[in-house]
Amino acid sequence: MLLLIIIIYIVVHTVVCIAVYFGTRARVFRFSEQLLPIIYFVPIWGIIIGILANYYSIRQLTGSRLIGLEELRVSDDDIRMLRIKEEEKNNVLVPLEEALSINDIETRREIMMDILHQNPDEFIRLLQQARLDSDIEVIHYASTAMMEVQREYELRVQEAEKDYESHPEKETTLSTYSEAIKRYIDSGLIEENILFIYRKRFSDLLEIQMKKYVENIEPYVQAADNYMEISNYTSANMVIDTLLEKWPSEERSWFAKIKLCHQLNDSINLKRTVDAVRERAIYLTPEGKNIMRYWDESIEMI
Repeated sequence: MLLLIIIIYIVVHTVVCIAVYFGTRARVFRFSEQLLPIIYFVPIWGIIIGILANYYSIRQLTGSRLIGLEELRVSDDDIRMLRIKEEEKNNVLVPLEEALSINDIETRREIMMDILHQNPDEFIRLLQQARLDSDIEVIHYASTAMMEVQREYELRVQEAEKDYESHPEKETTLSTYSEAIKRYIDSGLIEENILFIYRKRFSDLLEIQMKKYVENIEPYVQAADNYMEISNYTSANMVIDTLLEKWPSEERSWFAKIKLCHQLNDSINLKRTVDAVRERAIYLTPEGKNIMRYWDESIEMI
């Protein structure tokens, strides 16, 4: 009889442990993964501790305290704000970068846990900063989030690549694959030695798009920028010439030329290009006007 009870317990405990593992991976449970060994190897009490830890994490009762805004010395110019949701409470705007810099480990841990259960890919720069924190648990949370975000980006690229290779004739598969790579590149998560490979793959896809959709300016603009990022200035110049020929009234065509002149330290052609934008009365968006003001001031200093 005792043996039967032991067998039933082992089976039930194994099932619970498997459920807990996948629950933490899927972020159903909000306690730290550091508790998993206790749950796995401490009979009965490990499960109880896990339940209590999850309850306290959900209720945000772990080392929490009220933070006065005056303590954080907020600067409106350089502090990004995140809305932290609390059950049955009003949402509170917390300046994340400032909060990470204050000497309060529990607050930093709470913020990192909140990011883990929202959209970590929206806070990549903050997570990179948190990986340099002095607290081991904050570093663990940040590293876990970064690994998860990077894994999701890679999965999106792999899935998009598979769809494109299966159905290359479909317009959507090409654009989806290209966009997945672009987002991964723009995320800042790819290491420098791997980044070139992704940019080269991106260039190949843009070449296909430029041939298939000759009247679409977007792949040309992206191709010019991508070529400049990998210092392929010959190809960048060819694409920019096409941009200026096909879309001479588009500000993006001229801004691509300005960027190329700047990267080549070609101050003469840079000034000529800026003057041409003014002379042709190219329509500028508000952002474009700010860019032109910057170059006008920069050229005066040359």
